[in-house]
Amino acid sequence: MAEQHSWRVTYEHGDRVVRVACRALLDYSIPHRIDNDVSSALIDHYMSIGLPHDGEMVLSVSELMQLANFHRNGKYREMLSVSLDRLHTTSHEVSGGWRDHLNRRWTTVNFHFIELLEYTHQGGSGKFGERSMLRIRLAEPLVASLRSGYIKPLNLEFMQSLSRPCTRSIFRLLDAMRYNPEQPDEIIDEYEVGLLEWADQCKLPTTRPDVIRRALEGPHEELQRRGYLRQVTVEGRGRQQRLRHEFSPVSPALLHRLRLHGVSRQLARQHTASVLVARTDLFERLVKSGKTPAHALMHLIKHSDQYVDVEQGDPPCSQGLHSGW
Repeated sequence: MAEQHSWRVTYEHGDRVVRVACRALLDYSIPHRIDNDVSSALIDHYMSIGLPHDGEMVLSVSELMQLANFHRNGKYREMLSVSLDRLHTTSHEVSGGWRDHLNRRWTTVNFHFIELLEYTHQGGSGKFGERSMLRIRLAEPLVASLRSGYIKPLNLEFMQSLSRPCTRSIFRLLDAMRYNPEQPDEIIDEYEVGLLEWADQCKLPTTRPDVIRRALEGPHEELQRRGYLRQVTVEGRGRQQRLRHEFSPVSPALLHRLRLHGVSRQLARQHTASVLVARTDLFERLVKSGKTPAHALMHLIKHSDQYVDVEQGDPPCSQGLHSGW
């Protein structure tokens, strides 16, 4: 398949017409596949260090490879190098769909995901090595949205556990749609969209409804099996078909149990019920052994790999969810 150097999507969202365009340099293709993992890892790391005002972060190549769930070998190191170059050189334009949340208005923005990319190397080769240190500055509009709490971070554990790049991309799109763009603390229960419009947003290279539906079957089945979607239904015929995505709810009983520990409904809605039950069980056992209250449960839900299950001896499996850029 030939490399794609640009794309443009136009769709309606309520009373707004949203236009999104992406244009790469001739030497590079547009960001795709692994670039989703790299960009999500960078956002996650930026938030973990306290969202600095200037949008800058310093981390090693090996650290970023671990965050992006890459194997630590030369092949993946080269893939990371090219991915960072794509994110640094590709221009994005969003019209009618970028929210200036602090001033409560819609704006048009043009930016590169990475505004500054700098790294060290050994000797005069200029090559990207595992021990290279990266200095990265994220785009100013992206930093402003993250600092205002408008853009929700993805949970990398869940996204990286999905089996195919297409499923990860669809998960990112769906999770972003769960939030009311004018009231980002509100989470919707379902999302309906035209089949052809959804194929365009998912960058599927076809306009045939039957081919689109077959391409979406696998990702939808996996997201249902993993407890993120309750079901996906199709209405209409031919090019007029519409998809209704119903997100899996958290039961009232589980919400009540979480509230007893001071955990908000919003945090609960960002994770699957099976994960919340397993981690709440573990938390309650840890509390009985002398651990701390509500903030410990929130930290446990987000960072289960840092805790050892005192009854089972191993960290529990984690499948958290957040909304993405």
